[in-house]
Amino acid sequence: MFQMTKLTISLSCVIISKVYASEAAWFCCDQTMQILGGMSYMKDCGLERVMRDLRIFRIFEGTNDILRLFVALTGIQVWRLNVNNMS
Repeated sequence: MFQMTKLTISLSCVIISKVYASEAAWFCCDQTMQILGGMSYMKDCGLERVMRDLRIFRIFEGTNDILRLFVALTGIQVWRLNVNNMS
């Protein structure tokens, strides 16, 4: 049986924050590369390294897709727990 604890809630908040921050940073870097065009791929600009680092952030400590599934599963389990308590 799933036990909802403060740790589970805190972990979900951390995961949501990690996914949001890495996706927002990726979006900003991608838009910057679109604006700069071919110059953004040059080492002199430095943006190509940022893009590589941000790609790692999306994978490091669990891919964002897997983390989204974990948050969704936790939400479903909390909903089920609340429904069972109402009955």
